[in-house]
Amino acid sequence: MLISSYIFTFSLFITKQISVDIIWGTVLFAVLPLAFTGLILWIRSIVKRYYKNKLQDRANEYTKQEIEDKDKRIERLESEVSTLAKQLHRDNHLLSSLDRSVQTLADCDSDEQRAQIIEEIHTMCRERNELIAKEQQQNKILPSTGIALIDGSLSEMYVKAAARGISFDLTVSEEPYYLVNNIISQTDLQTLLCDHIKDAIIAVESAGITDGRILVTIEKNDGIFEIAVRDNGVDFAPDTLARLGREQITTHADDGGSGIGFMTTFETLRKTKGSLIITEYEQKTPFTKSVAFVFDGLNRFIISSYRKEVLKNTIRRDDVMIIAQ
Repeated sequence: MLISSYIFTFSLFITKQISVDIIWGTVLFAVLPLAFTGLILWIRSIVKRYYKNKLQDRANEYTKQEIEDKDKRIERLESEVSTLAKQLHRDNHLLSSLDRSVQTLADCDSDEQRAQIIEEIHTMCRERNELIAKEQQQNKILPSTGIALIDGSLSEMYVKAAARGISFDLTVSEEPYYLVNNIISQTDLQTLLCDHIKDAIIAVESAGITDGRILVTIEKNDGIFEIAVRDNGVDFAPDTLARLGREQITTHADDGGSGIGFMTTFETLRKTKGSLIITEYEQKTPFTKSVAFVFDGLNRFIISSYRKEVLKNTIRRDDVMIIAQ
């Protein structure tokens, strides 16, 4: 329509069959609206094509991400199936050996031989448990946070925990893309996680338990990101809580604790206006306590504990809210 209006106007000039006034009148009242209409339709078609291409690109990107996620899931499942198949194959032989040992034990009259057979059975069971624990450490795949730097740090913490016989699990219900792009830097988040996972490892080791557990959760509740580190180690000493974030204090210097972790944590939370919530559970299973970082913009320090009265008598701080768990 635009090109046609130009051709029509040009033809009016070259034919000289009508006066110039009539030509300009025609241009103003007929040709120009036609030209503008064509121009508008042309722009609309360009914009429409642009948005179609953008939507297609987004769809392709989403599809690609979905395929990558499914490939990772399939890879993880194949690894788990392979590990379970090896364990099943080995357990079949173990069960046959145990069956023969039990039969021999039942027919045995010598106390010395019986004690030897029982010891062999205990040895087989212990070796099996050690092999399974080793394979789990080697083949366990943690969920991805979607951020390579954080994934690498969490994998390193998993290795440290596993080396001490501590079960380490990670739950990611919301990938922290928005968190690291708008609230906290990747480096600060990495430091926050590593400091408190190390503290959890020290606390579990100090408890002297055989079934140590650490659980790290990254989630979003009502639009607010929350990161928590739970463990079944020893509780915080009341005096430690009273000086937390104000002094570089630790009760586990011999185990590698320095006390600098919480000093850095309070500084990070002040910058991000995040809140620190420490929860102590009266029921000590599966966890004794939780250290949570809630990025709610309120910059509060809350202690939720079953020993509220004991802590209130020790902690004399205006910046701490102590509530019953």
